[in-house]
Amino acid sequence: ADVPTCKKGMTDRKDASLPRCMGHKSNDRGSESKADKAGTKPRPSYWKNRWVMLLLYGALTISDHIFWVSFWPITSRGKEFFGVSDTLVFMLSMIYIIVFIVFAPIAGQVVDHLGLRYGVLSAALFNFFGCLVKVIPAPFSLGGKSGYVFTFLGHILGGVAHSFILILPATLAQNWFDSKTRVLAQGLCSTLSQIGITTGVFLAPAIGYSKGRIALLLLLQFLGSIAILIIELIFFVGEAPVPPSSSIQRSANPPLPFPQYLSLRRLRNTLFTLLRIPGFFGTSLAFGVAKGAYYAIWVVLSLRDRMYDSESHSANVLLIYLFVGVLGTVVWCSIIDRTVLNHRSVNILIYCGFTVSLLLFCASLLMDNFALVGVSGAFMGFFGSAVSPCSIDLLVENTFPGPLALTSATALVIFQVCSLVFIWVNFEMTAVQKYAPGIFLSIAAAFSVPLLTGSENSHLRRRDYEARTGNVTNPQAAGQAPIHGIAANGAACTHFFIINKEGIAKTEQPEEKESETQTCEVLASRG
Repeated sequence: ADVPTCKKGMTDRKDASLPRCMGHKSNDRGSESKADKAGTKPRPSYWKNRWVMLLLYGALTISDHIFWVSFWPITSRGKEFFGVSDTLVFMLSMIYIIVFIVFAPIAGQVVDHLGLRYGVLSAALFNFFGCLVKVIPAPFSLGGKSGYVFTFLGHILGGVAHSFILILPATLAQNWFDSKTRVLAQGLCSTLSQIGITTGVFLAPAIGYSKGRIALLLLLQFLGSIAILIIELIFFVGEAPVPPSSSIQRSANPPLPFPQYLSLRRLRNTLFTLLRIPGFFGTSLAFGVAKGAYYAIWVVLSLRDRMYDSESHSANVLLIYLFVGVLGTVVWCSIIDRTVLNHRSVNILIYCGFTVSLLLFCASLLMDNFALVGVSGAFMGFFGSAVSPCSIDLLVENTFPGPLALTSATALVIFQVCSLVFIWVNFEMTAVQKYAPGIFLSIAAAFSVPLLTGSENSHLRRRDYEARTGNVTNPQAAGQAPIHGIAANGAACTHFFIINKEGIAKTEQPEEKESETQTCEVLASRG
């Protein structure tokens, strides 16, 4: 066989597709002796930056969630400051959910076509403008209802930023983490969101403890948004220099010119394609029912604590949920990453444990047993903290090579819709009996288990593709392997995500398209 000659300055990092030159020393320390003998590829030195990117995303999501819940714990003081009703103050937080339901799919399509960095910077920029609008009344001494209008508009812009932030973990994990840490990365992103909520719940009363201090709270949010925007603009990088896995080469999201990635027609067609993939809607609905029920219980419980000055069960349970949730996230996500159990089995265990903990939580509230409330809160944290990352990753596996951000956005929109419905039911049932909403929602959450188990979600297409390509990060080598098990004929088999019905945005060679289409047709004929 011909042996390639060494070129001056050529290293393993320059071109991963070229063979190692004989006699050439690698720049990666220890790669010759350990990695090559083991038959594995050495980890590049820049991989340590993946944790930096995770922390940068964490700073963004923590600040965003602090802004989101800032008026939640101080409803009565906000009522005095703005001179409006409790309901209008409550809407300052609820508007985030409403904006997310409307805007998240568009944000997902934008991120899929423009990249992770664009999504992070867009979120930081919208948060900055939102906080800027909220402090505009201060120099002009505009208080009362005028100040509320500016704050409400600022929270609408914050809701747009929120739409970008919540859908990014799957893309961040795909771009920076390999298959052995990918789900854990998403779990840590979810934990950082919970840290932001907890911080906001305790920080807002500490700063805005009186009517006059709410203006200071808004000013601090504005200064924080400036700092976050500068940090993300300077340091955040959207992709690793060399992809951590072969699946990233199968991009279903080609770059598009400005008008096209905002096309509602393209978004509608892609959403319909996702919903046609077997198991996608059922799994997303199971996720929405489970998380929506818990979220609604916590919302109504916290509001009752604030309005009636009762013992703050919500704040205490939130702390327990957070601390135990970190452990639960690491345990369950690591089980998936290390393939101790498959995705479907882990998700079924998580959903069952989460449902039982919700039932125990509601029973402990009925008995006014705070010790039992704490125990049930710990169980909710251990199981519930892993629901989001494990469910989203399961959906990504089943829809591969579909759009990551839009897949996440669709599932999260279903979750937020369930949350709004459950919150409305909570308020309607509160007038009947004090803890009736909790009983209803815990029973409703139990339906997530049969929804999950009855859905066709056992196909791990991304991991199967990576296993058959040997996780080769060379685009030419990885592109030769077909994608197995895609049952949505006319969707992924015809490369809907890569080539739309108008024939736009072609990213692969015709020969590859033909061979993959034939593979899918053969699989479809075999059932």
